[in-house]
Amino acid sequence: MAIDMQQNPWSRWLLVLVAGLVLLVFAKDSLEAALEGYAFYWSESLLFGSFWLLFIPLLSLNGWVAYYKEPRLYLVYALVFSLLHLLLFASIVTIFSNLFMDHPFGMGDVLRGSGPENGAIALLIYGLGNFFFRMFREQRAKASRLSSANNSIRVTKSGRHIVLSPSTVLYVCTDAPYISITTTQGTYLHSCSLQSFMDSYGGQQFVRIHKSSIVNTEYVKSYVSRGNGDYDVTLQDGTELRLSRNYAKEFFRKFS
Repeated sequence: MAIDMQQNPWSRWLLVLVAGLVLLVFAKDSLEAALEGYAFYWSESLLFGSFWLLFIPLLSLNGWVAYYKEPRLYLVYALVFSLLHLLLFASIVTIFSNLFMDHPFGMGDVLRGSGPENGAIALLIYGLGNFFFRMFREQRAKASRLSSANNSIRVTKSGRHIVLSPSTVLYVCTDAPYISITTTQGTYLHSCSLQSFMDSYGGQQFVRIHKSSIVNTEYVKSYVSRGNGDYDVTLQDGTELRLSRNYAKEFFRKFS
C-alpha cells in the first residue's frame, strides 16, 4: 500500500533522516579513504553505515518500552539496547557480506574490529536517550497530575470529604479565614485564598470581579452598569454580585 506523504508527514521526515544519515556515512567514509589512501567502496560503506541506521528503530522501541513498561529500569534499558544494537549490526554485516560481497565478514570479526568503539557510542546514545525518555515521562506525569488536580476541588463539610467539579461552581467569595464556594448543590468552605483559587482555575471559566469575589462566566445571566464604572452581575440562580471597575476589563474579555 502506498504511503501518502501529505497524510503522513512523519514518513517524509523519516525518509529525510535516513537519506541524511546515508549521505553522512558516505561522506565520512569517502573522506577517510582519501586521507588514508585506500579505495572507497560504497557497498561496504553502506553496510557498515547500517550501525547508524539501526538507531532509528531501536531508539523508538527503547522509548516505547521506557514510557509504557513497568518497572522503568533506564540504566538496564541502555545496556540491553546497546548490546542488542551491536548484535544486530554484526548479524546484518555478516549476513549481507556473505550473500553479496566478495570479501565476507564473520560475526566475531565485526565484534572484535568495531565492537569496542561502537559499543561506547551505543552506550552513550542509549544512555542519553533514556535520560531524556525519563525526563519526558516525568514531565508528562506532572502535567497529568496538575490537569487532574485542576479538574476537581476537594472540600470538607461536616467531617465529610467532598469532591466538587469546577463546572458546578457558581461563584466564590471570601469568608475569612476561608473562601466560600457556592455550587449548584450548595455552599462549601475551603481553606485557600481567592488568589490561590484563581491560580488553579483562573485559566478556565472563572474570572475575578471584585477583590472579594470570583464568578463562573458560564452562569452569568446579565449585567447592568451602575453609572460609575461598576456593574451589577446577575447569575442564573438570581444571585447579584458587584463587578468592580478594576476587574471589568478582564470580565468583558471573557465574553469577547
